[in-house]
Amino acid sequence: MKQISYGLILFGLLSCINAANNKRATSDGAGPRDQRQTPNAGTKDTTLVYKSQSYRTIGKEQLSYDELGKKITTSTTDLDYRTIPRIDTDHDGQVEMNKFQQKNCGIVVETKTIKSRKNNCVQQNPNDSVWSAKENGISGEGDWALVYKQDAVTVWQDLTTGLLWSTPLKTAAWKEASGAEVDEEDYICGNSKLLEGEVKWMLPTRNEFLQADINGARFVLPSTSEIFWTASRQGQTDNAWAIMQSTGELTAMKTSRENEVRCVGIPLK
Repeated sequence: MKQISYGLILFGLLSCINAANNKRATSDGAGPRDQRQTPNAGTKDTTLVYKSQSYRTIGKEQLSYDELGKKITTSTTDLDYRTIPRIDTDHDGQVEMNKFQQKNCGIVVETKTIKSRKNNCVQQNPNDSVWSAKENGISGEGDWALVYKQDAVTVWQDLTTGLLWSTPLKTAAWKEASGAEVDEEDYICGNSKLLEGEVKWMLPTRNEFLQADINGARFVLPSTSEIFWTASRQGQTDNAWAIMQSTGELTAMKTSRENEVRCVGIPLK
């Protein structure tokens, strides 16, 4: 019996050693990779590159934070990229607002797709269908493209995220705006006929509004001075977050209050 016990103990020790070696092994041929290791460990870094939101001179290339770090380390005389704001230039008043006077576009197209509508807007408004972040912005804003315009109704695409932004559709309480706990026919964004079949419309979350603000929405979209509902509630309360899009300021408001509704859309084709 002792011999069997010693054998079992030795087998257990060898099993533990092999298991430990397998966990330490990598995919270089030394042994099987531990499945709990980070995927792609040891491969090229695929970290997303984020544009620096530090101030720059209008017209200068937008840099990533890594590029900005290298520039401010190697140069002490480059005044086009700044980590300390200039009082006279580094403010919203320096950003070129969207003052386009476009013709109607994106209405009659060969194929009902977002791409074809954008192309039509370029044809109809060759100089007024794109808001260029490099030419108009002073930090890390993104480019925007006009997708559709019929009189006062417009749709712009944030080319950084690919999301589409509508003009204000109507004023409503939060439940009708968000679609929460209301009948399907009362859901404002969900029932929008704007570019029907090409876009999935929904009420933007506070994060989507804030990301759009970072990308320059306040300088591009019409009617940003209104207060808009977001799809985000303030915890387990009767409040939801609303945003003044012209400033990016968030305020918690009673869901029974009526605010403007602007929808964000995911392109379907």
